[in-house]
Amino acid sequence: MTEPIEIFFSYSHEDEQLMDEVRQHLVILERQGLILKWHDRKIPPGSEWKLEIDARLMKAAIFLLFISSRFMDSDYCYEQEMKEALRRHDAGEAHVIPVILSPCLWQTSPLGRLQVLPRDGRPVTSWENRDEACLDVAQGVLQVVRRLRHDSADSPSGKTFSRSSGAPSTKTLIYCSRCGCVAGTQSVCTGAYTHHDFRTGVHATYCRRCGLKVGTQGVCTGAYTHHEFVNMADASYCRRCGARAGIQSICTGAYTHHDFISG
Repeated sequence: MTEPIEIFFSYSHEDEQLMDEVRQHLVILERQGLILKWHDRKIPPGSEWKLEIDARLMKAAIFLLFISSRFMDSDYCYEQEMKEALRRHDAGEAHVIPVILSPCLWQTSPLGRLQVLPRDGRPVTSWENRDEACLDVAQGVLQVVRRLRHDSADSPSGKTFSRSSGAPSTKTLIYCSRCGCVAGTQSVCTGAYTHHDFRTGVHATYCRRCGLKVGTQGVCTGAYTHHEFVNMADASYCRRCGARAGIQSICTGAYTHHDFISG
C-alpha cells in the first residue's frame, strides 16, 4: 500500500488561526490515509526544535507555504523554510504549493513563478465565504497528492522523483495543470483543453471550448465547431450555426452559413 504523502506546513505564528482553518479542510485526507500533516506545533516538549524542523524539511514531499505579509516578515519562514523548500522543489525532490492567506506582494518574490492556491491567487481573507476558499485549497492539494501517489505506486521504490512533474516517478509522464490527471486517463478538464493536451500542444489538437479532439463527433455551442475552433485552416464554418460551408443548412442570421465567413 502507498505510504501517506507527508506535507510540511510553513507559516507565521501570527497567521496560525488562518492556517488552522485550511488545515481543518485537509483532515479528511489524513483520516483516509492519503496524507500526513506536519507543523511545528507537533514538536514534543524538550525536543531540539531546529533539529526537528530540519529533519521534516528534508523529508516532506509537499510544502504548503502560507503566504502573508507576516510570512514575508519572518526571517525563519522566508530565509530558512521557504528557501529550503524551493531548493528541493527545483531539484525535483518535493512540490511547493504557496497558499495566499492575505494580500501581499508575493508575486515579486521567488514564489511568483509558481502556481498558487486558492485559484487565481485570490487571498483566503478576500473570500466572502472563507470555507469556500479553504475548500478550494484542499481540492488543489488533493490533485497533487493523487498525482504523487499515482507515480509512487508505479515506482519500484515508491520514492523516486521526476522533475518534469515534481512527483515521484521513474517514467516521463504528462499531467494536466488543471485537474492533475495523467494524460491518457479517463478525465476531461473543465478548462480550455482536455487534460491530454493541457501541457503540450504536440500530437493532438483540441477544441478550446468543448475539449473534444479535432475529428471526433461533437459541435461546440460557441462560434465554431470544435473541428475549426483551434485551427482555421482547411475548412470554413458558419459563425452562427456552426455548420460547415457547403452542407444543407440555413442560418437564422443575416447570411446563409455558406456566406457567413467568406463572401
